[in-house]
Amino acid sequence: MLAWGAPVEPPAVVGIPIDFILFALTLAGVALFHRHTLAIAVAGLAVISLFKIALSPFAEGPGLAGWISHFGHEWVLLTNLLGLLLGFALLSKHFEASTCSARLPHYLPDDWKGGLVLLVMIFVLSSFSTTSPPR
Repeated sequence: MLAWGAPVEPPAVVGIPIDFILFALTLAGVALFHRHTLAIAVAGLAVISLFKIALSPFAEGPGLAGWISHFGHEWVLLTNLLGLLLGFALLSKHFEASTCSARLPHYLPDDWKGGLVLLVMIFVLSSFSTTSPPR
Protein backbone atom coordinates (compact mmCIF):
# COMPACT_ATOMS: atom_id res chain seq x y z
CA MET A 1 0.00 0.00 0.00
CA LEU A 2 1.29 3.45 -0.92
CA ALA A 3 1.32 6.35 1.48
CA TRP A 4 -0.49 9.45 0.21
CA GLY A 5 1.99 11.84 -1.40
CA ALA A 6 4.91 9.39 -1.09
CA PRO A 7 7.33 9.49 -4.03
CA VAL A 8 6.65 6.67 -6.47
CA GLU A 9 9.47 4.92 -8.30
CA PRO A 10 8.25 4.05 -11.80
CA PRO A 11 9.38 0.86 -13.54
CA ALA A 12 12.61 1.47 -15.45
CA VAL A 13 14.89 -0.10 -18.04
CA VAL A 14 18.59 0.61 -17.43
CA GLY A 15 17.59 3.43 -15.10
CA ILE A 16 15.30 5.11 -17.65
CA PRO A 17 11.61 5.15 -16.64
CA ILE A 18 9.47 3.21 -19.10
CA ASP A 19 6.99 6.08 -19.43
CA PHE A 20 9.88 8.30 -20.68
CA ILE A 21 10.74 5.63 -23.25
CA LEU A 22 7.10 5.49 -24.37
CA PHE A 23 7.04 9.30 -24.62
CA ALA A 24 10.24 9.26 -26.72
CA LEU A 25 8.66 6.67 -29.01
CA THR A 26 5.59 8.90 -29.34
CA LEU A 27 7.79 11.86 -30.32
CA ALA A 28 9.67 9.69 -32.81
CA GLY A 29 6.35 8.55 -34.26
CA VAL A 30 5.20 12.16 -34.66
CA ALA A 31 8.50 13.04 -36.35
CA LEU A 32 8.48 10.04 -38.71
CA PHE A 33 4.78 10.06 -39.54
CA HIS A 34 4.17 13.81 -39.47
CA ARG A 35 1.07 13.55 -41.63
CA HIS A 36 -0.67 11.68 -38.80
CA THR A 37 0.44 13.82 -35.87
CA LEU A 38 -2.86 13.95 -33.99
CA ALA A 39 -3.56 10.22 -34.28
CA ILE A 40 -0.06 9.31 -33.12
CA ALA A 41 -0.17 11.81 -30.24
CA VAL A 42 -3.55 10.49 -29.05
CA ALA A 43 -2.35 6.87 -29.39
CA GLY A 44 0.79 7.75 -27.41
CA LEU A 45 -1.31 9.38 -24.71
CA ALA A 46 -3.53 6.29 -24.54
CA VAL A 47 -0.60 3.84 -24.36
CA ILE A 48 1.22 5.85 -21.68
CA SER A 49 -2.01 6.28 -19.69
CA LEU A 50 -2.81 2.55 -19.86
CA PHE A 51 0.76 1.71 -18.82
CA LYS A 52 0.61 4.10 -15.89
CA ILE A 53 -2.83 2.85 -14.79
CA ALA A 54 -1.80 -0.81 -14.96
CA LEU A 55 1.83 -0.87 -13.84
CA SER A 56 3.05 2.42 -12.42
CA PRO A 57 1.05 4.11 -9.65
CA PHE A 58 0.66 7.86 -9.56
CA ALA A 59 1.59 10.01 -6.58
CA GLU A 60 -2.17 10.56 -6.13
CA GLY A 61 -2.79 6.81 -5.88
CA PRO A 62 -2.75 3.62 -7.94
CA GLY A 63 -5.01 2.54 -10.79
CA LEU A 64 -7.85 4.36 -12.46
CA ALA A 65 -8.67 6.50 -9.41
CA GLY A 66 -5.07 7.75 -9.29
CA TRP A 67 -5.15 8.47 -13.02
CA ILE A 68 -8.39 10.45 -12.74
CA SER A 69 -7.01 12.44 -9.82
CA HIS A 70 -3.74 13.06 -11.68
CA PHE A 71 -5.65 14.04 -14.83
CA GLY A 72 -7.56 16.56 -12.73
CA HIS A 73 -4.25 18.31 -12.04
CA GLU A 74 -2.77 17.98 -15.54
CA TRP A 75 -5.72 18.71 -17.83
CA VAL A 76 -4.51 22.26 -18.49
CA LEU A 77 -1.11 21.03 -19.68
CA LEU A 78 -2.69 18.45 -21.98
CA THR A 79 -5.10 21.04 -23.38
CA ASN A 80 -2.18 23.38 -24.09
CA LEU A 81 -0.29 20.58 -25.86
CA LEU A 82 -3.35 19.77 -27.95
CA GLY A 83 -3.67 23.43 -28.89
CA LEU A 84 0.00 23.55 -29.85
CA LEU A 85 -0.31 20.49 -32.09
CA LEU A 86 -3.44 21.84 -33.75
CA GLY A 87 -1.83 25.27 -34.15
CA PHE A 88 1.23 23.82 -35.86
CA ALA A 89 -1.00 21.72 -38.12
CA LEU A 90 -3.01 24.81 -39.05
CA LEU A 91 0.17 26.82 -39.68
CA SER A 92 1.64 24.10 -41.91
CA LYS A 93 -1.61 23.92 -43.91
CA HIS A 94 -1.47 27.71 -44.36
CA PHE A 95 2.13 27.42 -45.54
CA GLU A 96 1.23 24.71 -48.08
CA ALA A 97 -1.84 26.60 -49.33
CA SER A 98 0.05 29.86 -49.68
CA THR A 99 2.43 28.40 -52.29
CA CYS A 100 4.98 30.52 -50.50
CA SER A 101 7.77 27.99 -50.92
CA ALA A 102 7.61 28.39 -54.71
CA ARG A 103 7.74 32.16 -54.41
CA LEU A 104 10.22 32.30 -51.54
CA PRO A 105 13.08 34.70 -52.23
CA HIS A 106 16.58 33.47 -51.52
CA TYR A 107 17.56 36.76 -49.92
CA LEU A 108 15.56 36.55 -46.69
CA PRO A 109 17.39 37.99 -43.68
CA ASP A 110 19.46 35.38 -41.84
CA ASP A 111 18.27 36.30 -38.32
CA TRP A 112 14.93 36.70 -36.52
CA LYS A 113 13.76 39.19 -39.13
CA GLY A 114 13.79 36.42 -41.76
CA GLY A 115 11.23 34.44 -39.78
CA LEU A 116 9.08 37.54 -39.34
CA VAL A 117 9.22 38.33 -43.07
CA LEU A 118 8.29 34.71 -43.83
CA LEU A 119 5.25 34.87 -41.52
CA VAL A 120 4.08 38.11 -43.15
CA MET A 121 4.56 36.57 -46.60
CA ILE A 122 2.53 33.49 -45.64
CA PHE A 123 -0.24 35.67 -44.24
CA VAL A 124 -0.39 37.88 -47.33
CA LEU A 125 -0.10 35.04 -49.85
CA SER A 126 -2.66 32.87 -48.07
CA SER A 127 -5.07 35.81 -48.12
CA PHE A 128 -4.79 36.01 -51.90
CA SER A 129 -4.82 32.26 -52.51
CA THR A 130 -8.26 31.86 -50.87
CA THR A 131 -9.87 34.21 -53.38
CA SER A 132 -8.34 32.74 -56.55
CA PRO A 133 -6.33 29.60 -57.32
CA PRO A 134 -2.57 30.08 -57.81
CA ARG A 135 -1.32 30.14 -61.39
